[in-house]
Amino acid sequence: ASMTSQLKTFAYNKPQRLQAISLTSALEETLRVYQSQLDKVDVRVRVPRNLNKIMGEEQRLLQVLGNLVSNALDAMGNTTNPQLNLIVNPTTNQVELTVSDNGCGVSDEMLESMFEPFQTSKKIGEGLGLGLAITANNMRDMNGQVTVHKNEQNGLTFTLLFKSA
Repeated sequence: ASMTSQLKTFAYNKPQRLQAISLTSALEETLRVYQSQLDKVDVRVRVPRNLNKIMGEEQRLLQVLGNLVSNALDAMGNTTNPQLNLIVNPTTNQVELTVSDNGCGVSDEMLESMFEPFQTSKKIGEGLGLGLAITANNMRDMNGQVTVHKNEQNGLTFTLLFKSA
């Protein structure tokens, strides 16, 4: 059932019209959903006051944020002092969100193909490798983009760019 649900989402049609939505509200909702799993994680959130809305689609945005938080939790499963940072930096016509963890990271080869369907570092039965492919598709459908790089804490940093509303 989980695989079918993810495949349906992967094939989901592009939204017909993007709307002005609140990134702040989406972050709050995502952190609320994952609250019990994040109780032993040092979560740091920096969002400027009066942040402009972004152009997007609420369900896609929630799925993007959920995928990134879920992956960070998985990556930090064996980390002594897990830390998750969510930092929002607005510019004139874009809003940048970085999501960083100090988890196990990935190999350089895996880093290059992270957004390809069925790419996973998880054991068989623990993940399909569709989450980041769906994330990349959702970001593209919202006229945004997502990139990833290794960070100084041995984990990963995902950078999301959204168009300001």
